[in-house]
Amino acid sequence: ATTGLGKVFFATGEIQSARKMFRRAMIWARRIDMKRLAEILGMYSALFSMAGDMEQAINYLKKSRSIYRKLEDREGEARVLTSMGTVFMQRGEFDRAISRFREALKIALKHNILDIAGTIYTNLGRIGEMKGSLSEARENYTLALDIWKKLKQKGWEARVFLNLGILSGKAGNFDEANLYLENAIGLFEEIGDREGLAKARMNMGIVEMSRGNLEKSLDLYREAEAYFSEQGILDMLGIAKANIGEVWEKKGELKLAHQFYTEALELARKTGNAAFGTYLFLKIGQIHYWWGRPVDAVDHFNRAGELAGKIGINDFKMDAEQFIARVFTQVGMDREAGEILDGLDPEATGNPEIKGRILETMGIYSIHTGDYQQGIAIGERLIKGGEMLNIPEMKASGLMLKISAKFSMGEDLSEEVGELDSIMRILEVPYIRLYVTSIMGRIYFNMGDFTSGFSVLENGIKEAEEKQILLPILSMLHTLIENYLLIGKEEEAIERIEKGVSIIERILEGMDERMANAFLKTHNVTNIIGDGVKVFTEKGNIPLLIDFVKKVPEQVKLEVLERIKQKVPAMYQQIEDAVKEG
Repeated sequence: ATTGLGKVFFATGEIQSARKMFRRAMIWARRIDMKRLAEILGMYSALFSMAGDMEQAINYLKKSRSIYRKLEDREGEARVLTSMGTVFMQRGEFDRAISRFREALKIALKHNILDIAGTIYTNLGRIGEMKGSLSEARENYTLALDIWKKLKQKGWEARVFLNLGILSGKAGNFDEANLYLENAIGLFEEIGDREGLAKARMNMGIVEMSRGNLEKSLDLYREAEAYFSEQGILDMLGIAKANIGEVWEKKGELKLAHQFYTEALELARKTGNAAFGTYLFLKIGQIHYWWGRPVDAVDHFNRAGELAGKIGINDFKMDAEQFIARVFTQVGMDREAGEILDGLDPEATGNPEIKGRILETMGIYSIHTGDYQQGIAIGERLIKGGEMLNIPEMKASGLMLKISAKFSMGEDLSEEVGELDSIMRILEVPYIRLYVTSIMGRIYFNMGDFTSGFSVLENGIKEAEEKQILLPILSMLHTLIENYLLIGKEEEAIERIEKGVSIIERILEGMDERMANAFLKTHNVTNIIGDGVKVFTEKGNIPLLIDFVKKVPEQVKLEVLERIKQKVPAMYQQIEDAVKEG
């Protein structure tokens, strides 16, 4: 009876109650029934696995397997091997997981134990999904689903529907994903599986987020977070927290996003889930990228890439590499960025979002290096993909690339203002919107609409500062400086120059010499420093010139002084002496 109660609590997700019942049952079974003891040890191990203590889970499974082998119980041994494979899978040790699964599958097929075969095919599908082999994953899930339907095992059938929903979502087939998840929810409700229901509803949140319904997804994630926290299911709690972090990231609340990602990473470390940890290193790296901390960003992307390589998740490895290339492009390390991108093939991933990010980085690099036609071609490809897959961010990124390339070519973009405005209306993601804002401001000024140009860019800078998204600000500041000078508003221009120099210094923090030198040669930096030299030398105000030179980064002080010497040679010596004394 005690074991039976433990199974009930286990099936309904009542972890603490199940643990108490199984401990009592083990004391009884150790005296009179070794086979029952082996069974209870296996179930007790699963409780540790759900709570994230993988070492204890493996220890209890080894004890269980040892008993089954002594009893020559091949079915029992196959079940334990399957459980071991599951634990290794959760830790991201896929080779060890597959080895245990194949060993168990051999026994299951020989003795026609269908439920073990169904479990193994389900788990092999999960490994294929995590490694980016989506067709292999679908094949294994389909084999599993056929078995569970034959056995009338509604709980397992629901889990496979859940996994197929996740798989379809990753492939961008959101209507199909929604259908699978609704099937899973219906079955979980029918059998009263609270944990399964929480997982399914959380994945409905992923579908809603991909469709741009951020508030609805946040509500679903919070429901799941509360349940997994209450039950002490650490692996799923980490996933719920990461999903909440992603919503905050898309809303531009980067501090909150960083907080949830960091909490999730700590849970991934506790549970030993290397695959999940890899994903979180990528997400935290993105936050540092938008904060204008390229060194911290590259550090996290490198960690993600190294970990992904070790555990064999090529999708995450490619994602890490494209992010590093993107950072290098932004800081002016064109050669290094180009070398990385030359080794990337967008078609090597079945994940549409990762493929989209790789293409987007390639487009940014093309425009940065002057290959505008390639930038336009990539932009059009992303627009088409975003429309086909109903991924608003992908479409927005494509429009941004296309318009940015055409603007750089000097083409008339007055007709594109409507397209840009449509992005601003449908997309909540601030960092894309801020880049769009930068382009819109320049278009308005080119059209002679100074009121709209100033308004759009000043509001964009205000939002970027509130969200601490530094990278787009430099371009907006340079455009404002140029146009304030054009209409004779010198004081406003000087204020923006000083703000620009301050932001340049913040972005430089922690850079090594090579990265710093490259960044200081990028257009945004040279433009703002050049604006300062122009304004202050034309004013002929020595105290203001001295103050400006003291504030520019140390690496460019000599260059700035040389430019001042050429423009106002009579003032140069006094300025140089004051700067050296300072």
